[in-house]
Amino acid sequence: LEQRAGELQKAAGERDKLKKERDGLERNLSSTKESMAAMEKKYKQYFDKAKEVIKALEAKQASPAEMLQLQRKLEVKEKQADTLEGKFSKQKAEYDRELHLVCSAWYHQCSQAQRVLGQSRMHFPAVGASAPGISFLARQRQVSQQRQLSSSHVYSAGRLVFLE
Repeated sequence: LEQRAGELQKAAGERDKLKKERDGLERNLSSTKESMAAMEKKYKQYFDKAKEVIKALEAKQASPAEMLQLQRKLEVKEKQADTLEGKFSKQKAEYDRELHLVCSAWYHQCSQAQRVLGQSRMHFPAVGASAPGISFLARQRQVSQQRQLSSSHVYSAGRLVFLE
């Protein structure tokens, strides 16, 4: 009998343990059901909002005549864009060509000035080199006189005198 009482107590303890486990699982299940219901409600709201957006977009859809008109406007704008791109490329090519011409003109002008300077140094060397008796000021006067003679007109006492 005592053995039977011990078995009954064990069984009662196991039953209590299983009951607690079952209660925990039921609570877990109920919380899962609640979260599922909340998620379902949230997704239902999203679904309803999506339906409203689709209805609004369908209401805004243009008629075929409007679509054709918009397509024509788009084609005109694309042609204008192509034309402007062509003009831009032509202007860019012209700009590059003009820039090249300006740079080459400056290069030639500088090289010519360098050449003239070199030739003037050959004709009028430095003081003490080949013309020891000519001072710097005298050389400058000679250069000034040569320039006046090489030009086509001379300024004399405030008036213009042409040389022939």
